[in-house]
Amino acid sequence: AIVMYITKQHIEEETRKEIIRYLSNLQNPDGGWGIHIESESTVFGTSLNYAAMRLLGVGREDERMQHARDWLKPRQGCLRIPSWGKFWLAVLNVYSWDGVNSLFPEMVLLPQWFPLHTQRLWCYARTVYMPMTWLYGKKYSCPLTPLVQALRDELLPRPYDQVCVCVCVF
Repeated sequence: AIVMYITKQHIEEETRKEIIRYLSNLQNPDGGWGIHIESESTVFGTSLNYAAMRLLGVGREDERMQHARDWLKPRQGCLRIPSWGKFWLAVLNVYSWDGVNSLFPEMVLLPQWFPLHTQRLWCYARTVYMPMTWLYGKKYSCPLTPLVQALRDELLPRPYDQVCVCVCVF
């Protein structure tokens, strides 16, 4: 949903409804989502699924969203999300790039004999790492829209401007 939103791709109404239905059925009784269908709730799963549901048109006041925010609140909202979650929220412009762990696009410039050269990465890791490093290098964030601003307000425990200053502490 994040990529579709950023690239302004249209999601057919029936598909949108089915994604929302699927995600709703995976929401745990405590209000959160896990990182897979049998997982207990995590900040990673809850933050990204919350964002997806909102981007797909579920309203802030929807009971599922309120329940998810209630689960996130004592966990400091999305601030304790792991690196990949920080990355996706930074691309969405909900989280600051200042708080994302460094990804080095320059690794592709290393000599091929070097142990950390990208050609030595497992193919699946390389497939994910290379586009992530490009986006990190550009510090790409989608434009700030009213919905993105709302997600900032809903997922962060304090105003975005205050979080940017201390986000690296976590």
